[in-house]
Amino acid sequence: MKKTWIVPCCALGMLLYAGTAQAAFWQVLRDTPVRADAAAGAKVLGTAQKGWIVSDMTGDGSSPQWIRMVEFQTKAGEGMAYAHFVYKVPDAYIRAADVVQVADENGTPLQKAGTAAAATAQGVRVERMVAPQVTDLACNGAVDGAVLKAALEAWVQACNAILGRLEGMEPDEAAMTMLAWADEDPFASADVEAMDKHMAALLDRWLSARYGHPQTPLGADDQKVLALLAAYGLVPQMAEGITFFAADVSALRKRVSFEPPVAAYSDYMSLRDSQPSVLFTDGGCRYPVKEMGTWAVQWERYLNTVPADSVYFKEGKKRYLEFMTHILFSDLPNTPAFPRYNKNRMEKTWMAALQSVALENPGTQTSTLITEFLGKIKANDNRLSAAYGEALWNKMRSPSFPRTK
Repeated sequence: MKKTWIVPCCALGMLLYAGTAQAAFWQVLRDTPVRADAAAGAKVLGTAQKGWIVSDMTGDGSSPQWIRMVEFQTKAGEGMAYAHFVYKVPDAYIRAADVVQVADENGTPLQKAGTAAAATAQGVRVERMVAPQVTDLACNGAVDGAVLKAALEAWVQACNAILGRLEGMEPDEAAMTMLAWADEDPFASADVEAMDKHMAALLDRWLSARYGHPQTPLGADDQKVLALLAAYGLVPQMAEGITFFAADVSALRKRVSFEPPVAAYSDYMSLRDSQPSVLFTDGGCRYPVKEMGTWAVQWERYLNTVPADSVYFKEGKKRYLEFMTHILFSDLPNTPAFPRYNKNRMEKTWMAALQSVALENPGTQTSTLITEFLGKIKANDNRLSAAYGEALWNKMRSPSFPRTK
């Protein structure tokens, strides 16, 4: 008799557990992966689509960053996600920032969301790219639509793989990871080069329209394709006579947000994005000395807002030195600071531009340094002595320059 009650009792126990442990229902706000663990590198079990309802059956499974489910299953045709209490099934997790709690006590999900977990969730929110639709690629023969679609789908997959690495990180960790993208894009060369190969003819037409003599205007279909590629973070570039697509990393970074916000990161990216991403091409600088000097001053002011031992100071200092090295020491063949054709003397127009930067930014250490620099080289027939150049470079690279708060 006892044995005959074991299975029913176990089943009843499980049902009671499921009934009493049910904590909440959550509505998915955006397409988001469901993971086997609360970690960025965890196995992805599936994708919860926007509008789905996720039920939390664990009782105590909710955390500031993750909603924990016992099992993730989809029910075909109903557009919903369920969490079932099943013995020995791995847990499933969905980011709290991607769902909103539905206020309903009888178990029937409401259409209107209640208290938003996303508003209070701590962590990193990633907006993944969505693969292009066929209707997006109607190009009237300007390019092969099927080829473009396949190339873009591969690109979207590469972008989402990079964005996915940030999920589950702490905001500061993710911010520091993306700072590295500023100097070195996160893509494997093959990711971008694939688009160069497929769009070679389009790049040739773009080159002719931009740099040809005479210029051949781009057709409406070509402009449409370029606009579509730009929307996916791919922009045409030219260097040393070679055309290629470059990743617009700033567009990728804008798909990531933090809660709470990371002010030092936001200020860094805001300043970075306000300045050109390509400064030097074909052996020369693309911008005037005064403009480069002004950008250096902007970075000095940023450095005064962050701790000197932070990664933000380190990365900001790189940008500061990039501008200062050019305006004081440039040895680029097409824009040297001390050209050989002028007997290694700095030209008066260059010196005048430096003087303008110093006068327009009084009180900055950059202004003080430029004033000292101009005095030294004027005393040396507008030439830079090796000894002073080395001393100045060491000063600029020292941790105490520029001094910060």
